[in-house]
Amino acid sequence: MIIRSCIIASTLFLCVLSHGCELPAPHEDIEQDPLFNTKLITDNRNEVQKHLMTHYNASIIDIATDDNVTLKAISIPATETVERTIIAFPGFYRGVKEGMVPLIRLLPKNYHKFLVEERGHGESDGYFWSNLRRYGIDETNDIKAALEWVKKHTSPTIPVTILGLCTGGFNATRALQHLKNENKLHEYNVDSLILDSTIVSGTHVLHAGKHHFQKVMSQYFAWLYPNDSNAQVRERLLPKLVWYLLGSPIISALTFFVRGGIEKHDPETRIDTNIQSISDTPILALHAEEDGYAPKDHVEHLIKDHRNPQDEVHIFKDSSHANNFLKHKVRYGKIVKNFLAKIKAAQNRE
Repeated sequence: MIIRSCIIASTLFLCVLSHGCELPAPHEDIEQDPLFNTKLITDNRNEVQKHLMTHYNASIIDIATDDNVTLKAISIPATETVERTIIAFPGFYRGVKEGMVPLIRLLPKNYHKFLVEERGHGESDGYFWSNLRRYGIDETNDIKAALEWVKKHTSPTIPVTILGLCTGGFNATRALQHLKNENKLHEYNVDSLILDSTIVSGTHVLHAGKHHFQKVMSQYFAWLYPNDSNAQVRERLLPKLVWYLLGSPIISALTFFVRGGIEKHDPETRIDTNIQSISDTPILALHAEEDGYAPKDHVEHLIKDHRNPQDEVHIFKDSSHANNFLKHKVRYGKIVKNFLAKIKAAQNRE
């Protein structure tokens, strides 16, 4: 383990020096496959894309939204007869498409996979920070545009699954709710939705930001409590005192203008109040037990209110926010495959 860590660290160091790093060839052992080295894949976009084009016949595509924003996506074609299309959306900033490439190894080879960056992220056009007050409003256009692109460029008989990570799941759910209300959802053949580490409202983005700031700040006190985890350090008296006297006022000031806009739009953007509108679409929820950014009880209540008998909730222990497919690779892949096989079996019985 120590030798392997040293090799990975050396590889990353050399990558930084050379401003790029050629990824090793795909490995038969999923634990050693380069697509699961997130530091490597998120910091070396060009090399990742080159790797995917060489080994997975991938292509980079442009997707135009109705409000004239060009999104970038990675298309990975099925290597066997196509059974399903998966459209995956990464989460909050940085939220790059390359961060979703582990799904290529976890999902069946007969699935056509699209990894789509939302506006203001990675190579996609648009603005993120300057438009943060409206977060959750315009992003639905990105999901709709991706669905429209898939509809025009793939077979209309192939079922579509949307997989959203963190806010990617939030925005995807909102888009499906919009399409359902417009009586257009049936046009895109979406038969399932996968929510991984998903938040349920824009105000929860503020909660996540506050949690992240507190988490980073507590690291400066870790040397005082060498035997404590980061979560335990945050509960110690001194870090809590510094947080309440200094950290909390600072984060409140930094988010003052953003908070006003997000809270204003919250009744419109939250997905839990209207989740029954898409009750015909089965949802698979995947969440970490200790997710400080998106508490699991939020998504558990969401699924309970959704009321589809095919819904599933899977909670991962020894995991963290948006890391389920990295820390529990085999289990994650098996859960997704079994869920989608169940959906297919139900459709065949109809």
